[in-house]
Amino acid sequence: MDGQLCSIYPTDVPGQVTLSSVPHTPLGHFTDIAAAEHALATLPAATIHEKRALFEAQIRRYYPAFDESFTYVGPQLSMKTKPVGAEDNRACYVFRQGRVFCVMSGKIDTIFVAAERIISSIGQPDFGSGFGPGFGSVPTLLTGTPARVSAR
Repeated sequence: MDGQLCSIYPTDVPGQVTLSSVPHTPLGHFTDIAAAEHALATLPAATIHEKRALFEAQIRRYYPAFDESFTYVGPQLSMKTKPVGAEDNRACYVFRQGRVFCVMSGKIDTIFVAAERIISSIGQPDFGSGFGPGFGSVPTLLTGTPARVSAR
C-alpha cells in the first residue's frame, strides 16, 4: 500500500484478519539482528496497548463500524529486512548461495520477477550477496500488527 494508510488483511484462520497501519506499524530500526530479536522478546505490553489504540483509531476513520465488526485477539509481531535508503524501495532482489535463494521483495506482485530470476539461475553459479557480509548490512525493521482480530 502507498501512503499513510491502514488496512485489514485476511489470514489463514477463517474469520480472522490483521489490522495494519503504515505510520504505526514500525516498532524499531536495527542494524543488528540480535538487537532486533532482543527488542521483540522484551517488547512491553504497554507498547502493544498503545499501538493497538493507534491502529484502531486510524481504522475507525475509514471504517466507523470497526468495533462492532471485530474483536481483538492479540498481537502479531514480526521482523522484516529492508534496504537502507531515503525512498521506499519496492525493488525485487534475489540472491543465491548454493541451493538457498533469498528473495527481498517490496510488493507481492514482484513474485513473478523473483520466479523468473530463480528459474533462470538454476544451474548457474551463486550470485548476489547471498547471506554473506554484505547481507548483514541491511537493517532489520521490527514491526507489529498489534490488532489481530476476529469477525464478530
